[in-house]
Amino acid sequence: ALECRLVIDREERAKQRFIDAMECLPMGFSMYDPDDRLIACNGNYRAMFPNIAEFIVSGASFEEILREGVAQGQFPEAIGNEESWIAQFLENHQAPGERLELRLPDDKWIGLQERRTSETGYVGFTYDITPMKRQEQELARLAWTDSLTGCLNRHRFMELAGLEIDRAGREGSKASLLLLDADHFKQVSDRDGHAAGDAILKGLVERWQNVLRSHELIGRIGGEEFCVLLPGTG
Repeated sequence: ALECRLVIDREERAKQRFIDAMECLPMGFSMYDPDDRLIACNGNYRAMFPNIAEFIVSGASFEEILREGVAQGQFPEAIGNEESWIAQFLENHQAPGERLELRLPDDKWIGLQERRTSETGYVGFTYDITPMKRQEQELARLAWTDSLTGCLNRHRFMELAGLEIDRAGREGSKASLLLLDADHFKQVSDRDGHAAGDAILKGLVERWQNVLRSHELIGRIGGEEFCVLLPGTG
């Protein structure tokens, strides 16, 4: 009886050490058994999925948690194509390897890295990558936009316009291309200075953007020259 008690005590201490270590991790940690049911996870793992934290409990299957997350709006990218998104995510989960990136509400992002255990279960690590993703988005925005007016720069406009014109050609749909130039712009800049000229260009773009639809493109292709693509417009 004493020996049995000692074994139980050792197991309890080992379990507690595992829990303590798991909770000390600066990232989310989860462990699933060979039947893909949750064995253990830490508080950081639940905190990363606040919409479904109450459903992340021992014994719940990975698919059940995932489906609940989709139902609760935890994964915005699944909206409108729920079943195909779930199927793709489960396929990635069954063959873990490369890091997955998940967009959460409020434009937050997490990275998910999974590995199989020796018992063919899974362990997963989740961590916040929001600052990195926002930096990527800002760098992309800077690379694609004209720094003065905020519309597309020449390179990005030509790239996107080319794709749209090719699509219109394949589908036999209409598209219009407008070339806009600010008349007498040099005279204004010479008379009132470059700051005044800059203000005029920004004002023009703001006015155009107010009347353009979300899928229409506007780009600055020269000093005071702009181009607008109107898909679906004859």
